[in-house]
Amino acid sequence: MCLLVHCAWSAEDAVSSGIEAHYFNTGDGNVKKVGNPRFNFWFDIPASWRAFDRSANGDGYFLDVGIAGVDVRTYGSWMDFDLDQSQNKTPFKFADGKLGWRLTKETSVTYVRPEGDHFLYLYVRAPAAWVKSNEEAIINVARSLRPGSMSATSS
Repeated sequence: MCLLVHCAWSAEDAVSSGIEAHYFNTGDGNVKKVGNPRFNFWFDIPASWRAFDRSANGDGYFLDVGIAGVDVRTYGSWMDFDLDQSQNKTPFKFADGKLGWRLTKETSVTYVRPEGDHFLYLYVRAPAAWVKSNEEAIINVARSLRPGSMSATSS
């Protein structure tokens, strides 16, 4: 998905393409659940956001938040690379108690959840004003990243 390095294309280019995710009910009308079968993970997004699979290999989703210039993605990746050690790395606790970390760069933030032989991510690159006004939603999506088979629709 071209997620750990600067991409040659922009989030705006991706908004009009891809297959929209199948959403699952969470019991909360303000939130919907999305699953990824390749890396067997789930995450929750605000009901107004949309998730699109625009990857070549099914590793994750681009999240359409309704604002141009905002790049939000969830994805999985095999543990076959070293994370950039120059990033500001702080501990982050997911909703189920699992510990991971938050990587902060000047123009982006990435939440990382280690899961056995792979990582789960939420990546956000957006204007600072948007990040500040949507901080609660971003953290809720990040905290919701969790493992679970697509056959377990109640995950």
